[in-house]
Amino acid sequence: NNRIITFNVVDDVIPGELIEDFEKMPASTNTSQTDIMGNFGTWDFLKANVVENGDVIGTKGVKLQSSGNLTMASDIDAKIIKISLKAINKSTSVESKLLLQYSTDEGATWEDLSTQNVEAKATSELLWRVNINEPFRLRISRTSGSKTAAFYIDDITIQYTDSTNYDLSIAGTQVNGINLGNLAQIDGVEGTVQYFPISNVLRLHNSSVQTNRM
Repeated sequence: NNRIITFNVVDDVIPGELIEDFEKMPASTNTSQTDIMGNFGTWDFLKANVVENGDVIGTKGVKLQSSGNLTMASDIDAKIIKISLKAINKSTSVESKLLLQYSTDEGATWEDLSTQNVEAKATSELLWRVNINEPFRLRISRTSGSKTAAFYIDDITIQYTDSTNYDLSIAGTQVNGINLGNLAQIDGVEGTVQYFPISNVLRLHNSSVQTNRM
């Protein structure tokens, strides 16, 4: 007997990325700051500060003390599939541990993802595969390590996927699940511009949009 196999063909969804490289943040010696604007949201620093030196990726990164943390102070509203970052441990003999947590209630409570090790004298790329489908924010904590040797994190990358097209255009380009987190990639848009579909909010910070293109 002949057998018929049926299947559906769907378009591939290309993941988008949000990257916090700290290059837009001012370097500071203050290790306790709140609501510092980054590439895709605001951040709080505890026993941590943005530095500018040759030890980080690019020109700026975050120096993170033992028992310090870096916490998002605003939510990301997308379907998250992967989180990664670069960690630089300058200790010659002591490894460090980084704990990644997330919150879906604006920071009231936190859920652990996992702790990862960063070996001594190493620059490591740490990766967490996740499945988060609601607004959330991150906390990165250094739970152990040398108290004297420098330790840095840089290039926090959040990968998301969403094939939705939204009823909104910016500078002549439709907002979708791939570009919503960084609308400054659109020609004619500058600064920090993001769309949050669940709350239906368009966020602009130090930004400009060529209105004759909308």
